[in-house]
Amino acid sequence: MSPEPSQQPEPEPTPRVSVLSKVQQLWHQAQPRLRTKTIQLLRTAIQALEAVAEKLEVEPAPPVLPPAASKMMPSEIASEVALDHPP
Repeated sequence: MSPEPSQQPEPEPTPRVSVLSKVQQLWHQAQPRLRTKTIQLLRTAIQALEAVAEKLEVEPAPPVLPPAASKMMPSEIASEVALDHPP
Protein backbone atom coordinates (compact mmCIF):
# COMPACT_ATOMS: atom_id res chain seq x y z
CA MET A 1 0.00 0.00 0.00
CA SER A 2 1.41 3.38 -1.00
CA PRO A 3 1.46 6.22 1.46
CA GLU A 4 -1.12 8.93 1.03
CA PRO A 5 0.08 12.16 -0.59
CA SER A 6 -0.10 14.07 2.67
CA GLN A 7 2.07 11.46 4.38
CA GLN A 8 4.91 11.59 1.80
CA PRO A 9 7.99 13.34 3.11
CA GLU A 10 8.29 16.88 1.75
CA PRO A 11 11.65 17.90 0.29
CA GLU A 12 13.59 20.15 2.60
CA PRO A 13 13.46 23.77 1.41
CA THR A 14 16.81 25.34 0.62
CA PRO A 15 17.73 27.74 3.39
CA ARG A 16 17.55 31.36 2.25
CA VAL A 17 21.01 32.06 3.56
CA SER A 18 22.47 29.33 1.36
CA VAL A 19 20.81 30.72 -1.76
CA LEU A 20 21.93 34.23 -0.91
CA SER A 21 25.52 33.15 -0.39
CA LYS A 22 25.49 31.32 -3.75
CA VAL A 23 24.17 34.43 -5.50
CA GLN A 24 26.85 36.55 -3.82
CA GLN A 25 29.52 34.06 -4.83
CA LEU A 26 28.34 34.11 -8.47
CA TRP A 27 28.25 37.91 -8.43
CA HIS A 28 31.82 38.10 -7.13
CA GLN A 29 32.95 35.68 -9.83
CA ALA A 30 31.21 37.61 -12.60
CA GLN A 31 32.24 41.10 -11.47
CA PRO A 32 35.77 41.14 -12.95
CA ARG A 33 34.49 39.98 -16.36
CA LEU A 34 31.67 42.53 -16.30
CA ARG A 35 34.09 45.28 -15.34
CA THR A 36 36.47 44.33 -18.16
CA LYS A 37 33.69 44.21 -20.77
CA THR A 38 32.24 47.51 -19.56
CA ILE A 39 35.63 49.22 -19.82
CA GLN A 40 36.11 47.82 -23.34
CA LEU A 41 32.67 49.06 -24.37
CA LEU A 42 33.32 52.52 -22.96
CA ARG A 43 36.72 52.75 -24.67
CA THR A 44 35.15 51.79 -27.99
CA ALA A 45 32.42 54.40 -27.54
CA ILE A 46 35.02 57.06 -26.68
CA GLN A 47 37.07 56.18 -29.79
CA ALA A 48 33.96 56.42 -31.98
CA LEU A 49 33.02 59.79 -30.51
CA GLU A 50 36.59 61.09 -30.94
CA ALA A 51 36.56 60.01 -34.59
CA VAL A 52 33.28 61.84 -35.19
CA ALA A 53 34.61 64.94 -33.42
CA GLU A 54 37.77 64.95 -35.57
CA LYS A 55 35.70 64.55 -38.72
CA LEU A 56 33.45 67.44 -37.72
CA GLU A 57 36.44 69.65 -36.89
CA VAL A 58 37.92 69.06 -40.37
CA GLU A 59 34.67 69.68 -42.30
CA PRO A 60 33.86 73.29 -43.11
CA ALA A 61 30.77 74.57 -41.36
CA PRO A 62 27.72 74.97 -43.60
CA PRO A 63 26.63 78.55 -44.27
CA VAL A 64 24.24 79.97 -41.74
CA LEU A 65 20.95 80.93 -43.35
CA PRO A 66 18.82 83.79 -42.14
CA PRO A 67 15.81 82.76 -40.00
CA ALA A 68 13.35 83.71 -42.74
CA ALA A 69 15.15 81.53 -45.28
CA SER A 70 12.40 78.93 -45.24
CA LYS A 71 10.01 81.56 -46.73
CA MET A 72 12.49 82.89 -49.28
CA MET A 73 13.06 81.74 -52.84
CA PRO A 74 16.40 80.06 -53.61
CA SER A 75 17.68 83.10 -55.52
CA GLU A 76 16.89 85.33 -52.53
CA ILE A 77 18.73 82.97 -50.20
CA ALA A 78 21.77 83.02 -52.51
CA SER A 79 21.85 86.80 -52.53
CA GLU A 80 21.49 86.94 -48.73
CA VAL A 81 24.37 84.50 -48.27
CA ALA A 82 26.48 86.44 -50.79
CA LEU A 83 25.87 89.66 -48.86
CA ASP A 84 26.85 88.04 -45.56
CA HIS A 85 30.01 86.44 -47.02
CA PRO A 86 31.70 88.73 -49.57
CA PRO A 87 34.43 87.11 -51.73
